[in-house]
Amino acid sequence: MTCHPVIERYVADLSARLPGPRRWRAGVLDEIRDSLIEGMAAHRDAAHDAAAAALQAVGEHGPVDQVASAYAPEIALAWTRRAGLLALGIIPAMAIVWNLALRVGPVSAWHPSGLGLHVAAALIASGVALACGCSGTALLGTGRLFRIAGHQHQAFRLAICTASVAVTVAVLALLGVVTARAVTAPGSLEWPAVLAALAMSLAALAGVARAAYRCSISVRAVP
Repeated sequence: MTCHPVIERYVADLSARLPGPRRWRAGVLDEIRDSLIEGMAAHRDAAHDAAAAALQAVGEHGPVDQVASAYAPEIALAWTRRAGLLALGIIPAMAIVWNLALRVGPVSAWHPSGLGLHVAAALIASGVALACGCSGTALLGTGRLFRIAGHQHQAFRLAICTASVAVTVAVLALLGVVTARAVTAPGSLEWPAVLAALAMSLAALAGVARAAYRCSISVRAVP
């Protein structure tokens, strides 16, 4: 049975109220559409009218706002998992690219020293480690362990927000190191590699920060 315009309009309104990741939202909407089509088919024999049957199916499913609110916990978990996957996928790669970018140049032309460099190195290492640890915890907790620790979903979203802050600290520390090196010994840097690493860092920061923001605002929607 083809989808009736009444059902398509209902699904479109619901889509506008589900601010989850695209793939997750598409799966949810397909499931709801199939359910409404089945409900329409069940009422079609009694109503003998496609529009009336579609309206009955939509009415039984519930108001759009109410249905969207019911999906709030799943939206929060979907964003948490997305942020965790993004962080675990891109942060280690970012660290490797930066390590290569800072080593390919003629390092003999730059002689690092001072407390600031040691502090920056500690911030970078701890930021990367904390971000990966928090992201892994959130990803694991929203997966197979969610049945056991489901009531801790706020803690998992907090872990993602912590990972975002850790990434920010690590990137800022890296920028501090690069700036100091560019000022004191610009010839020691292989600028194409450095610019590529910088672009990757900004992309990682933007992606993780956006997902973490989605996780944080979802706290208010989840009981």
